[in-house]
Amino acid sequence: ISGDYGHLTSGDGSHSFVHSVYPGVMLTQEGEDEPVLHFSEFPRGATMGWLPMVVADPTDPEAVFLCADQLHRYRRTDTETWTPEVFSDQDFGARSGEYLSALAFAPSQPDQAYAVTSHGALWSSTDGAVTWAESESTAPSGHYFYGNTLVVDNLEPKQAWVGGTGYEGAAVYRTDDGGQ
Repeated sequence: ISGDYGHLTSGDGSHSFVHSVYPGVMLTQEGEDEPVLHFSEFPRGATMGWLPMVVADPTDPEAVFLCADQLHRYRRTDTETWTPEVFSDQDFGARSGEYLSALAFAPSQPDQAYAVTSHGALWSSTDGAVTWAESESTAPSGHYFYGNTLVVDNLEPKQAWVGGTGYEGAAVYRTDDGGQ
């Protein structure tokens, strides 16, 4: 396949399972020496970016989250198939065309998660991305292809950074209080 790809992620940092996206499908490479490539369609009816963010589940190296107007989690249902299901009831598409553009989990405390939408709404979760609280602050504007980016400090789960284009203000914002 030629064309555009985005967002490589691995749940355990190895090449056992590496997830990525291509327009319309999530790709999962299984294995490194003799890799097998699996294709999974994006959730039907979901609103998302052209190359939506995928983030490995920190509790299951075979599972992966896909950012859309709702948070979807793909899990392996047989040897060839990863099936998406809505993971959180939170509607991140409150405004027309809005969807999650980035997601990150704290490496030292995977229950602490952060998310940002395509319209700059910032969210935090303390239960592994199941329930969410919206911050009163907003994020820098995201790029129309890739949205924003998030990173959480390796040791301090309440410290995170969100990055954007910087066209309309600062390009990077930081939280030291878990996203409040």
